[in-house]
Amino acid sequence: MAMYGSILNGLCKMGNTRAAIRLFRMLEKTDTMAYSMIIDRLCKDEMVDDALNFLVEMNSKGIPANVVTYTSLICGLCNCGKWNVATKILREMLGNDVSPDVHTFTVLIKALSKQGLTKEAEVLLEVMIERGLDPDVVIHSNLMQGYCLQGRMEEARRIFNTMVDRVLFAYELLKEAMM
Repeated sequence: MAMYGSILNGLCKMGNTRAAIRLFRMLEKTDTMAYSMIIDRLCKDEMVDDALNFLVEMNSKGIPANVVTYTSLICGLCNCGKWNVATKILREMLGNDVSPDVHTFTVLIKALSKQGLTKEAEVLLEVMIERGLDPDVVIHSNLMQGYCLQGRMEEARRIFNTMVDRVLFAYELLKEAMM
């Protein structure tokens, strides 16, 4: 399986989706990683309906989806403007006790900010922090960009200052720990 997994991964990264799916179908045993590779590639090719069918197939075979599987789907769905389905997948993810990671939140915050839903994006930012995840520069940048696109420069500046405060706080903690 390891050798086939490497070939499958290579085909997916090269964008050769059809060959990857053919190889996948030839495998006797598939796992979460193999399904996730196919689902991610399909989402990147904007074939989200096919990717959702693979998720259904996974579930029917009792193969658990992981954070990579769900995040790939959420990203693909958001990029295709299928918000309702992305929200459903997020609920399924949480219902299956799969915790969103920083990348999952980045995808959601970026998508919401691009759509002008910056208040919703900030709510997600707070949820992320409550879950003990540290937002990175990318998340803050997406939120700032959302506010800038709306001409809300004061809000963008507020997010920037929050980001700087977090970085300085982390720096001070690190400096203190090294003494």
